[in-house]
Amino acid sequence: MSENRTGKPALPAGRYFKYAIGEIILVVLGILIALQINNWNEERKLSIERHQLITALLEDFEYTKTSIKNDRLPVINKALEDIEIFNHLIKQDVPSVSVDSLRNLAISFFRSYPFIPTLSTLNEASSSGKLSLLKNKELYKKFTEFEIYYEAFRKLDGEKTHAYFNGSLWEIRKTVKPDVLAGSNPIPGLTYEEYKRILDQPLVATGFHTASLFVRNKKRRLDGLLGTTEDIISLLKNLQH
Repeated sequence: MSENRTGKPALPAGRYFKYAIGEIILVVLGILIALQINNWNEERKLSIERHQLITALLEDFEYTKTSIKNDRLPVINKALEDIEIFNHLIKQDVPSVSVDSLRNLAISFFRSYPFIPTLSTLNEASSSGKLSLLKNKELYKKFTEFEIYYEAFRKLDGEKTHAYFNGSLWEIRKTVKPDVLAGSNPIPGLTYEEYKRILDQPLVATGFHTASLFVRNKKRRLDGLLGTTEDIISLLKNLQH
């Protein structure tokens, strides 16, 4: 006190160095812990996003599966059955059903059988880059396979539209009214012999054959879409575990 020294005595140099090192280590540990917590939070966010994406994709593809299996395939299978029955009955020399019944069966040749899958989640995830969260090459492959099948299905719609407005079906419509060939409204006076004679015209026969091919090819594409959809659902469910 006589020398006006009121502070603490200075630390020896060695002890001061150790103290400084300790402070640095504590700071570094704090930074590392903060980084680890931040990384953990980011991983947790990504995990939540991944789970939400898987759940949304599952919902979409489950809906698509139900739509194909319970709606589209039964309709197109019934159409193919009607086409087979029509082709069998029209070969008979003596009619076993009325012409109007045949015309009603013939409707199945010319329906479009549209199908639009639910792809909103897949398209959004693909465009935003979030599809990479799945980290599953087999699943990416199946998504591509699904898109190929669906594009082929859509292409058939385009080809049929072209045939109707520019191709063989258009040529038929120039000479024969479509409701004569196929329709649910009765046409009084149209005999079986007259109807067969119309169907035997080369252009009409070609048109019916082409139309039946469209239906059969759509059936094959739908079968492919259903199989791929079921594979995607299985892979997505595995990712949930």
